[in-house]
Amino acid sequence: MTDSFVGPTPPMAEERNRRDFVRRHVKAFAVGIAIATLTAGGVALASWLVGGTGTAYSKAETLQALSTLDVSATISGDLYPGGSGAATVKVHNPNPIPLVLSAATRNGSITSSDNANCPGWNLTFTDQTGLSINISAGGDAQQVFANAAQLSADAPNACQGVTFMIPVSLQGSTP
Repeated sequence: MTDSFVGPTPPMAEERNRRDFVRRHVKAFAVGIAIATLTAGGVALASWLVGGTGTAYSKAETLQALSTLDVSATISGDLYPGGSGAATVKVHNPNPIPLVLSAATRNGSITSSDNANCPGWNLTFTDQTGLSINISAGGDAQQVFANAAQLSADAPNACQGVTFMIPVSLQGSTP
């Protein structure tokens, strides 16, 4: 007959089993950490780094001049001898960016649609400054300047129905 022990494990054997269990799991965990570290290090070493220098370039837009469009067919006559009336300007912005019109000032001799019978010198124009008129990129903006044109009190009868052309210099800027 063999001696076999039936019953609870003796306390010393239970302590030894526990120590063996902890030792095996600690070793397995340590081996796993070592493998993970070596694998990550191998991946990091496989990734090469490179640097360099060079030049980046950028160029500023060259803006085109603002221009005016003919609005003579759309304006109404509100001038009379000795009185003031509106002056209308339609500005074209040929640029790919929006602009702000800041001034429209007389730039040359005023003429009329009947310069022989109603010379342009019968009209004076008040320069328009301190403006803030937005003109979209590639767009137009029409502005009516109230009381900017004054017809001479001595204007001849032939000035009735005449359209005056006032050459203007335009000033604008980016918003």
